[in-house]
Amino acid sequence: MCVMRPILVVMLFLSGIEHSFGSEDVVHHSAHRIRNHRASRRHRAVNDGELHFEPEPYSKNLELNTSGKIHCKVAGGVAPTVQWFLNDEDPLPEGVTSANGTLMVADAERRHSGQYTCKAVDGDRSITAKINLDVVVAPRVVEPSPGQQMHVTVGQTVVLHCVATGDPPPTTHWDGRNLDKLGKQRESLLLF
Repeated sequence: MCVMRPILVVMLFLSGIEHSFGSEDVVHHSAHRIRNHRASRRHRAVNDGELHFEPEPYSKNLELNTSGKIHCKVAGGVAPTVQWFLNDEDPLPEGVTSANGTLMVADAERRHSGQYTCKAVDGDRSITAKINLDVVVAPRVVEPSPGQQMHVTVGQTVVLHCVATGDPPPTTHWDGRNLDKLGKQRESLLLF
């Protein structure tokens, strides 16, 4: 009985609509309402006008032997096609692909570094954006070997070497404020 009431109410409501508008109008308005709620890329693009990047693609560093993506999203026009090229028009190198405006690097190698161009074409209109992709080795501090450790008492002079590796080679510097804090907390420090 409880299930029948909502069904009866819906049937009465629909029959009232059919009576007011006629059954053909109800079918027409229902179909129109369903079509209006579907997202249509083509419909939105026509209203956007000129081709433009949304947002403009930007240069990126990828760690050696990792994967990464660079997006190139285009708005405007009717049905733009978006492709990536090495330099201006060269084909992408092996290990680099492009799909739906996204540049994908499966396993970054040094040879993948370079300038890439995103090109969007819509009929006789086109726009391009250039980015640089750099394959790098993240910097890391080289840990000292056990023989390099030294015990220093407050007031003694000591020379500390900071060695870091990476590509491109990183620059290093000491932050004296943090060393001063450590020195005030303990009479002697174990520094590497």
